[in-house]
This record gives sequence, structure tokens and C-alpha cells, in this order.
Amino acid sequence: MSQESETVLQKSLDAVDHLRRRFLWAIAAVIVLAVVGALELFTVSRFGDDVEEHIRSWTVLLFFYIAGWALAVCLHVTRMTKKILLGIELLSKG
Repeated sequence: MSQESETVLQKSLDAVDHLRRRFLWAIAAVIVLAVVGALELFTVSRFGDDVEEHIRSWTVLLFFYIAGWALAVCLHVTRMTKKILLGIELLSKG
């Protein structure tokens, strides 16, 4: 494999690693916000009778639930991308 191809492959692997770290931080933030949303929902449902507050709380909780799954899919895609790039690197060296 040429030096230029190796450089491009290494940059791609580094970019995938960087994205993976960012997704992990984003997932951690979404989990924390989802817990806060769940606590808010618990408080509203326990002490409030306003239907509008219930709907808002459920909407916030569902938003963070969907965002968490979207980030999990993105994390999976970056992990598979890294495996494909590593496979290309191994094929080119062997």
C-alpha cells in the first residue's frame, strides 16, 4: 500500500475514533437529561393535576428517549465503520 493511502486510512480511523468519543459524551448527556425528565414527570404526575403539564413532561421524556436511541444507532454505525476501515487496512498489508 502506498504511503498516501496509509495516511488517508489513518486519518479516517482517527476521525471515527473522535466521533465515537463525541457520541459517548452525547449519550451520557442524554441519559442525564432523560433522568431529569423522568423525575419531572414523576413530580408532575404525583403533585399536579394539570393535563398540559403531563403532556409536556411526557413529550420531553419521549424526546430524550428517541434522542438516546438515535445516538446509539450513530455509535453503532461509527463502530462498524471503524471495523471496516481496520479490515481494509489488514487486507492491504496482507
